[in-house]
Amino acid sequence: MALVHEIDVRIETGNWEDALSDWDNVCKQSAKAVLENQWVKDTLAEVSIVLADDAFVQILNKQYRGQDRPTNVLSFPAGGILISPNLQTHLGDIVLGLETCLQETREYCTDSAFSDHICHLVVHGVLHLLGYDHEIETEANTMGYLETQILEDLGVTDPYV
Repeated sequence: MALVHEIDVRIETGNWEDALSDWDNVCKQSAKAVLENQWVKDTLAEVSIVLADDAFVQILNKQYRGQDRPTNVLSFPAGGILISPNLQTHLGDIVLGLETCLQETREYCTDSAFSDHICHLVVHGVLHLLGYDHEIETEANTMGYLETQILEDLGVTDPYV
């Protein structure tokens, strides 16, 4: 029997239901795709995804990153250590800001749907939980390559083209 990763998605604040009727499935499928691409297949992993409004995200961004502004996605790696393949490893939490995501979709994603943009941001966030970063060029190239490969598997066009 195949192991099932635990991907928890909840709406904290914001009108996500109107913006993306299939919000739960889009987030779960995106996170699952990253875990299947990167995570050991016989190890259980847990990810929490919180959908919120920009005001909620701005508070977190200020508190944890010192930036008093909203952003599209925040990742909070749990830094968990794998103890046993039979125990679930909490990788961390991802928080998305609705208004910023909608604005980015209007400005930069004219050829793709809002769901594709959210898919990209969830993939991006889960990669951060797994330790990937984009602070230096070589890391950014690696992370961008993985994002485009995973998104292609999901049927989402390359967001960097």
